Amino acid sequence: METTSKSYLSLFVKRGYLVYDSDILLDINSSVSRTLYMLIEKIRFEELYVRESVFALIKKIPLKYEKKTLSTTIKTLEKAFNELKQKHLIKDFRFIKTSTWLESDVEIYFDETHNILKQERFDEDNKDLKNIYNNLAISFTEKNIEEIKPLIAVTNEMIFEVLEKMPSKAKNLKSMPKIIKDTIETYGYEKVKATAIYMSNQKKVTSPKAYFLKALENNWADDILPKESNERLSATVVSKEEVNKKDEIDDIIVKFYNDSPDNIKKDIEEKTYRDYIKECGQETKIQQMAFNVAKNKLIYKYIEKNNLHKIKKVEIQEVQEIREKKFQNNENLILELEVFNDIINKSIDMYKMILNLTDEKIIEIKRETLKELGTKFILKKLTIDEINETIAEKLK
Repeated sequence: METTSKSYLSLFVKRGYLVYDSDILLDINSSVSRTLYMLIEKIRFEELYVRESVFALIKKIPLKYEKKTLSTTIKTLEKAFNELKQKHLIKDFRFIKTSTWLESDVEIYFDETHNILKQERFDEDNKDLKNIYNNLAISFTEKNIEEIKPLIAVTNEMIFEVLEKMPSKAKNLKSMPKIIKDTIETYGYEKVKATAIYMSNQKKVTSPKAYFLKALENNWADDILPKESNERLSATVVSKEEVNKKDEIDDIIVKFYNDSPDNIKKDIEEKTYRDYIKECGQETKIQQMAFNVAKNKLIYKYIEKNNLHKIKKVEIQEVQEIREKKFQNNENLILELEVFNDIINKSIDMYKMILNLTDEKIIEIKRETLKELGTKFILKKLTIDEINETIAEKLK
């Protein structure tokens, strides 16, 4: 608070605001004279001589400067200067006309007495202003120091989780992510999430933003908080076998996605995004932001929902069975045309289920693969890895 006070005082001094006396201003009869006095006092600061553009003064007061009224304006300005001179607020003034009035200047003179009086007014105002700021600082400290709460570090994941709990009408509001962030900092994450759940359970919410803030302020969702805690407690009371099973499934999904080729990853991500947008019912920057925040989580859910990891596992097992049955002396060499075709078909069928390949595209990939690998097959130097790598390359 002390630093703020000093910075404000410095600004006031620099711009010359602490120089006006209310009695002096009230004693000036003309409003034009009063404005003119304040302008030139600010312009000159502590100078005893000022030369200013007539046009600039006319615009700042302001006065009319159209050609037909300009002579009247100059007379008004001269009258204002004379009043200031009569009241000893300036020493003297002189117009310097070169061509037109709008291109002319005015010289204004002061004496040392003006600076002495100005400094006295400044010192008095400066003292009063310091007292005001000191009182404000003391008041702030006494009233608010106990109310200051540590700021909660709000993450994008928190915002996403709360947004997901809200009704679709609230999700589509551009301002909602910021509102969620601000309310978490004020009320805490658990209360904000519970309020989002409470709001989503209401049948008619015409103004989600206003309803959400009012529900938080009035603690409408307090009944949900204990329930949420009980549910979390119940969720922890499961057998060790169930926990291990869940972790195993998660690991398989994560490994499946991480081990997939880049083109497969890209396709899964695009399909996950389209599925998420379809569920939201609208595609805006809010949905895009929410998707990016929880992208991996949503992708793993999509893989699990569509059993993509299981599809790949089945295909690998089938290929392995063929490999074990049909390989002769060198287990890594493909020696029979039937096995060659079976492996190509199985590999392409796997990609077909994931990438939604057309029949025409499948025929084209098979033809190009057979053409490219035919020589190696005849020479009995073809491996399964080479087949899979070739097909993956054709799909890029």
